[in-house]
Amino acid sequence: MGKSSSNTRAPLGLTYSEGGVPVFYPTMDEFRDFAWFVKQVDKYGMEKGIVKVVPPKEWVDSRPQLDEAVKSIKIKNPIIQHINGTGGAYRLQNIEKKKTYDISGWRKVCQDPENQPPARRGERRKKFAKTEGSGNVKDQDDWAGFDYRFNDEEYSDERCSELEKTYWRSLTYSSAMYGADMPGSLFDDSCTIWNVAHLDNILNNLKIQIPGVNTAYLYCGMWKSTFAWHLEDMDLYSINYIHFGAPKQWYSISQKDKDRFFDVMKEIWPEEYGNCKEFLRHKTFNASPALLEQYGIKVNKVIHHQNEFMITFPYGYHSGFNFDYNVAESVNFATEAWLPYGKTANKCRCIDDSVGIDVNQLVRWMNGEEDVIYEDDNGPESLPTPPYTNEDKPAKKRRKVDRPAKKVQPPSAPKKPQHQLPPSPPQYAKCELCPDVFDHDLIQGKKGKYVHRICAQLIPETGVTLSDSLLGLERIPAERLKFKCLQCGSPKGACIKCMEPKCSRVYHASCAYPAGVLEVRKGHNQPSEFLCRFHRPKRPQKINVLETDPEIQGFAYSLLPGDVVQCQMGSSDIFAGIVDHNNLSENTAMVKVLPAQTDVMEVEWKWIRSPYTHKSSNTVPRNTNPKKNGKFAPSGEKIQFTGFKKDDNVMTDIQTIENVTWVTDQSFNAPFIPVSSSYPYFFIYRPDVSTMTAAAYYPV
Repeated sequence: MGKSSSNTRAPLGLTYSEGGVPVFYPTMDEFRDFAWFVKQVDKYGMEKGIVKVVPPKEWVDSRPQLDEAVKSIKIKNPIIQHINGTGGAYRLQNIEKKKTYDISGWRKVCQDPENQPPARRGERRKKFAKTEGSGNVKDQDDWAGFDYRFNDEEYSDERCSELEKTYWRSLTYSSAMYGADMPGSLFDDSCTIWNVAHLDNILNNLKIQIPGVNTAYLYCGMWKSTFAWHLEDMDLYSINYIHFGAPKQWYSISQKDKDRFFDVMKEIWPEEYGNCKEFLRHKTFNASPALLEQYGIKVNKVIHHQNEFMITFPYGYHSGFNFDYNVAESVNFATEAWLPYGKTANKCRCIDDSVGIDVNQLVRWMNGEEDVIYEDDNGPESLPTPPYTNEDKPAKKRRKVDRPAKKVQPPSAPKKPQHQLPPSPPQYAKCELCPDVFDHDLIQGKKGKYVHRICAQLIPETGVTLSDSLLGLERIPAERLKFKCLQCGSPKGACIKCMEPKCSRVYHASCAYPAGVLEVRKGHNQPSEFLCRFHRPKRPQKINVLETDPEIQGFAYSLLPGDVVQCQMGSSDIFAGIVDHNNLSENTAMVKVLPAQTDVMEVEWKWIRSPYTHKSSNTVPRNTNPKKNGKFAPSGEKIQFTGFKKDDNVMTDIQTIENVTWVTDQSFNAPFIPVSSSYPYFFIYRPDVSTMTAAAYYPV
């Protein structure tokens, strides 16, 4: 196709939508003019927040090989991402690692077992040589044999979906590193079309360079390295291109939901919002799609592969993570359509280097006009209008004179150092909620009182904030303090009760796991419920089912040192212990057995019992006699089934044929049984023990 001018070129149409994100496959003629292309896709991006662009093969094939260019990559002081949180709400803490890597050393770090994504179901994780050396810049001979290229064929949609679930289950385990915000580019001057380092846009009129805004940044990712929810500085556009490596998972919020999204984030982090109205520009607050869905906010998502572009738009909240080793390049840009947004854009005032642009001055530069000179408040000397960052502003205007007033202590309160650490709990301090004095993790509450973390998490009225503060101790009703624990026999402390209506068994939170109690997790900010070991669902006996079950493997992968976990070897009794070490490369965990913690056992992941994650507002897993409820589906009865899906329950297998779902219990080799969608609970028929049932499937 011959080149045509933008005046005669036909309007660009949407190719298709992936996960709610518009995706474009332009021809070379449509791709050639960057400014024209962005104008064409603007209405789609402004609606969904982001778009994906798959460049024509002709352009991809014209890109030179990067064997020499990658040698210039210096990953200096990458950030280690410590992520804390629970229930879908997470906070990132980025700590610089005082070390420099070249790309070869970075790839070796990415191949360490603890930095690798888990293997496919039923497969072993790939084995790589253990990282050696410092990863620092190499001599020329040391590059022999290194190939920067990455085969991402294994990252199919199915594989990425599997890893996405693992990511959210194990987000707080094993801190990833991210080589982020590194000035540089892998595009050379021979690339004149969609060269990220030299885009044709109005920010080229700025008279100084602002790294990452009008000069490119490189990003070196690894498995689970994360970019949290944020908007671009000054609500600018941005573009991101993966030169090589594994894909990125992107999320976005549609513009119609952006205000509700911000309100939700304010609700989750009210203190942070009180300190900074633009706290999401800190790029340290994350929320899962599942959590946001509970608030009625649909999250768009798309997989971004190597040799593809992502474009973000003004007001387009976005976030995501990397699936493995990759190198991407990004920069901000602006069109004339951005100017009204830029004039009203807010900026973070609590970060010294947050970006600000004087849009009126930018327009004057675009028109070739002279700088407007203002008189300084301190005297007749004139200074030009500060166009960019806080660092360029006069000192008087940078001073945040009103901020300290927000944190002034009352006159009677003694002053404390700004960064004073909370006092360490005394060894074996008394927990206010149970008589257990063993070495559980302790959380400090008001008036110097301590509570075991597990007690604070399991007692319905209490909780732990993201900053490790205890909540709700005063809300515990007197009735909860009157029970006698069935496990230890002590009447001291607060107890939880089995949710089975006719069951009267109660346990201290610290006694519940050793007693075999199942925790039923219901969702963000909702208290868990519990089933005693006599009413919790049974599990299958087949080892291959346990070894490949995503719920068990995902939960076990996410275990941290100090976590309390339940284990069951074969058909033996359930016991509990505290995780001492989680061996990701061997799929085992070292567990100190409760209550004494003197015995340490190496437990394979398949023997770990995971809590149940509740996925419906009106159903729970329980053992019930179906004959009492009239909800028993006898073998062979054909009942229509619609509107339901399989829950990740290890007890069952499922096959769907048209609109009939057949359920079978693998451990009993029962015949296929169809189940009606009118049932609030679904049961598995066991012909040899007809009164035994177990909930297996739940409404969508």
